[in-house]
Amino acid sequence: MFTKEEQKTFEAMFDDLIPYPCVDTDKEFLNNLGDVVFNMTGNVNLRMKIFNIAEEL
Repeated sequence: MFTKEEQKTFEAMFDDLIPYPCVDTDKEFLNNLGDVVFNMTGNVNLRMKIFNIAEEL
């Protein structure tokens, strides 16, 4: 699970994506975002959560 701070950050990052249809570019975007998050924080768990969301789209 996310900490409360991670959850707020995570929700803020994806609020703009919710109304839009899920297309391949969304998957690419999320995978790239996951890479950036990992490179900035070193948080593998958060990176994998973003990857799993991308795979569900």
